[in-house]
Amino acid sequence: MRKLILILSAVFVFVLHAAAQNRTINGKVTDDKGVPVEGVSVTSADGKQGTQTDKDGTFSISIPASVKSLNFSNVNFESFSRSLGSQLTVNVSLKTKNTNLEEVVVVGYGTQQKVKVTGSIGKVGGDKIATLATTSFDKQLAGRISGVQVVTGSGLVSAAPRIRVRGVNSITQGRDPLFVIDGVPTFSGGNSSVANTNLLADINPADIESYEVLKDGAAAAIYGSRAANGVVLITTKKGKNGKLNVNYDMYMGFSNAFSIPRLLNATDFITISNEKLKNANLPNGAFADAANTNTNWFDNIFNKNPFAQSHTLSASGGSDKSTFYLSLNYLSQDGIIRTNYNRRYNFRANMEHRPNKYFKFGNNITLSRTEDNDQNNGGNALSGAMAGAMRALPNVPIYLASHPTGYNITPPPNNDALGSGANTRVIENNYTNIAYVLDKNIFRNERTRVINNFFFELTPVKGVSLRTQAAVDYQTGTDFQSLDKIHGDGRGSQGSLFNQSLQSTILTWQNYATLNKAYKRHTAVLVGGIEMQRNNTQNFNGQGTTISDPFFQNIGLISSTY
Repeated sequence: MRKLILILSAVFVFVLHAAAQNRTINGKVTDDKGVPVEGVSVTSADGKQGTQTDKDGTFSISIPASVKSLNFSNVNFESFSRSLGSQLTVNVSLKTKNTNLEEVVVVGYGTQQKVKVTGSIGKVGGDKIATLATTSFDKQLAGRISGVQVVTGSGLVSAAPRIRVRGVNSITQGRDPLFVIDGVPTFSGGNSSVANTNLLADINPADIESYEVLKDGAAAAIYGSRAANGVVLITTKKGKNGKLNVNYDMYMGFSNAFSIPRLLNATDFITISNEKLKNANLPNGAFADAANTNTNWFDNIFNKNPFAQSHTLSASGGSDKSTFYLSLNYLSQDGIIRTNYNRRYNFRANMEHRPNKYFKFGNNITLSRTEDNDQNNGGNALSGAMAGAMRALPNVPIYLASHPTGYNITPPPNNDALGSGANTRVIENNYTNIAYVLDKNIFRNERTRVINNFFFELTPVKGVSLRTQAAVDYQTGTDFQSLDKIHGDGRGSQGSLFNQSLQSTILTWQNYATLNKAYKRHTAVLVGGIEMQRNNTQNFNGQGTTISDPFFQNIGLISSTY
């Protein structure tokens, strides 16, 4: 019993001692108009104790005697720190935080507050594009800025879009706008002779912060004659001061062909064909074979639920002196036609460093590797995918074991048309077996691209900045086209190969000074400078016909082997 009393006494003495080390601070928090503020975080200077104000703005917090101040914070008010001294009652008034940020727009060589810009400028950015699942950024512009029309001329995954700003501005010259990424003029359109390509798709849409479209005088005043068709300014994401932020963004989807022409099946085809012959006083020519073949040629040329997927891993962050944004992206998209696909690999790094208030420099770089595969898309071509499928006979098979190729085509040595099967009349106009053509012919473009710009900015006094920026947009790639010698487009030339090397470069050097001064209700902005740009394009190709064997048509031109 005596031991228990000693233990309880010791615990009581310890509690009294601990209580003597703490003190309770009471108080009230109001705004600058004296209205109580609920939900203000009240924390000790060491961050170990904390509470919040109630609906009357009052609070109570127990803190050690060693704590000399309290911190008050709320998202709608400026943070405040209050020294305590020996006070046990602390009343605080917080200043309202100004959250009405002025929206700014990029205007070429710098930015301006949107409300102060009188030119014709449209902007898309932020939450309007963050949730869009698109394979290329040009698709994000469609329908979002007045006066801007974006149309894709076909269902091919890499078809370059037709972008018009305020309609058609030229009859004989180019009609596409100028594209500028982080201040650097870049390539647009396509660069291949054998496949559909879209150079705008080399940029990962997930890396883009916003778009501005300059129209009319707003464009011409900055970029001169290059802006005759408008200017699309693209600003990529930058790092921000704060903790490391890592994001993983992905999407997957399927697509299907729609409005597919409804063609005759084998039975109806035989009936209608023989009716035509009868009306012409000719004997029947269309018959079913022993297997009652009924071929839907669309099932062969179309992908079954073509799949698209994109994966982007990004990281951003920084300190008060340095910021960074890094991203890796992989995109895979299959087209409606089974030979059509696009694969893209992207890396982006945006970095800025400000060693002091006078200097800032940085570098923005994009590396991309893109592969585009296509096919003959001629609407009137004998080996065009859609034309070939629509003209093929439904009562004949795709494959024929007795033919050396394994496909149903007319017997050697001609091999010129789709085999007629049990029909006594051959297919008109020598239309080909489209399955053979899609399997054997190759239309491929592969390219590597580097877009890099380095800038250095000097701010000697407030409101005056001097900036120099050097940039390069370099792309190199190859075209490869192989037309099989046995059947289809290459039969007449006994096989055809075409190889092309493509290299294009835009070098840009910009030097300009900006004066930005505010006088009460007025703002004066003066920009002056010089820009030098050099474009260089080099292409060379080799072509061969009369190929000795289809073996040599799968890789490229091989000297002295065909």
